Amino acid sequence: MTQLQIRYSDSYQHVVFIGTKKIGRFLMNESGQFCYFPEEHLTGYWPADQIRMIADKLDEINKK
Repeated sequence: MTQLQIRYSDSYQHVVFIGTKKIGRFLMNESGQFCYFPEEHLTGYWPADQIRMIADKLDEINKK
């Protein structure tokens, strides 16, 4: 299974990759929680395992 990776991060954003493909960013909202923003050019479907990887990583980052 391909892994989700954070390749760049700072206090307000994390750039997210699945394998070698950039899929979007986790950006901090006004309440201090990170939300997922997909790359605008991405279209099509998302398999459940990839959606779960994104959700799990968001939960991990937001618990810090």
